[in-house]
Amino acid sequence: MEQWIYLEGVAFAIIGAWMLYFFITYCGLTPVEAGSIIAIARIIDALASPLMGHITDNLGRTKLGKKFGRRRFFLLVGSPLMVIYSLLWISDMNYWYYLTVYILLEFLAAMVLIPFETLGAEMTNDFNARTKLSTIRLIYSGLGNIFSYLYSRQIIRNIRKRFTASFSLQWDYLHLYFYGFIINYT
Repeated sequence: MEQWIYLEGVAFAIIGAWMLYFFITYCGLTPVEAGSIIAIARIIDALASPLMGHITDNLGRTKLGKKFGRRRFFLLVGSPLMVIYSLLWISDMNYWYYLTVYILLEFLAAMVLIPFETLGAEMTNDFNARTKLSTIRLIYSGLGNIFSYLYSRQIIRNIRKRFTASFSLQWDYLHLYFYGFIINYT
């Protein structure tokens, strides 16, 4: 069942589905403030992702890269730090808190997902095998997105008063699973 590791997009699916609602309803932010948090972070990500790609591509030439591998180092360091995602779901903080945490999350996501998404191409030189790995990754990521939309909606229905804790727990379980895979299979 190694294919289950390809649920990488779940955290951002939850953000896409519920983050603006959460910011406006539970945090008291205006729609402009809530939207600007995501917009500013995405602009920063447009710079961070290519930079992270360049860094991971060239890490193999360094002493650190030769010891851990050019992708594995970032997966091992960044994966446990993704716990920061749960800090987004703390209610009643101010605009600057949410903006800072979300920007930090974007950096960490680039640090983990850029190397993670390139693993298939580095695992084999066979075109058909790479295509199969990429297809599996995209299928399970899509299924994870669908699951996260449905699951998040159910949480909101059943535990409306504990909205933030529910999302936090949901991410913590996914994070532990993903990090467990990284430790076991890299």
